[in-house]
Amino acid sequence: RITSQTLICNAVNINGDIIAQASHRFPRDCTNTQMLEKMITLLRQVKELLDEKIEIARLVCSIPGILDLGTDRWLMSSRWAKIRDLNLGEGLACLGLPITVARNMDCELIARTDINTPSNSLLVHWGYGVGSAYSEGINPVNLATGRFGEIGHWDISNWYSGSGDDASVQCRCGNTGCVEVKCGLWSLWPLLTEKWPDIARDENTFQAADYPLYEHPAIQEAVKIMTTVVSNLYRTLFPSTILLSGPFFDNPAIFQAFTDLFEKKGAFSTLPVVETRYVNDSSKMELIGAGTPLISEELLARLHVED
Repeated sequence: RITSQTLICNAVNINGDIIAQASHRFPRDCTNTQMLEKMITLLRQVKELLDEKIEIARLVCSIPGILDLGTDRWLMSSRWAKIRDLNLGEGLACLGLPITVARNMDCELIARTDINTPSNSLLVHWGYGVGSAYSEGINPVNLATGRFGEIGHWDISNWYSGSGDDASVQCRCGNTGCVEVKCGLWSLWPLLTEKWPDIARDENTFQAADYPLYEHPAIQEAVKIMTTVVSNLYRTLFPSTILLSGPFFDNPAIFQAFTDLFEKKGAFSTLPVVETRYVNDSSKMELIGAGTPLISEELLARLHVED
């Protein structure tokens, strides 16, 4: 899986516990070849950390961006502009393991969906990047294709009028005028360090709750944009629940400002109030959503064979 610009390889046991881990942070100019080589290296490093009796049943790649799950291809990543049309199935075949490719936001939403009381849930993540997933019942929509909810790359160039050089700032996806240029941690971080020099750049270590971030004009503008984005998603999908994840929503002042604006401008007064709540532990939930269903399938398959 990937956090900010760091590739993390976890070995997860039958209980969902991480029993070994290796990671590597890539520069912005990472290529397809470099990514594949490091994926293979990290998996081999993790295998060396495991007891020799432990068998690896499956490799799951939980990936941000736009995918083609029918061919196991990673079509586009805004985190690394040079990663395009990366065939993970073919590139990782040398490992000799069954490979599953999944969209990270879908994995997180799967773990957050209660199979006993499924509902139409919208998950919005605001951190290093901005993304969403939506479920109608148990499974996220477009689960089989890996393409949905790239809201971080919606064109909001109308917000850039009068903003000086912002209009020409290129997003990591290659375009200009994207939501992430105004709201992504990768874009906001240089502005935040001018006021808080020690604030972390990586999403896992970025402790938004520890800083009065809402005092910063760039954050105030980002909250307005995110409220508009989520409001438009709400008017399109009409979810029964809106789940807000990521470090920015973890900041009490930002979360309160967002919910206040959403209640005033986002929801329809003639409809019941939609449940909107912050949910934490995105990385943990992504891990559960990516691994647990496949571990269950593996167990059932082996039990059936033994029978």
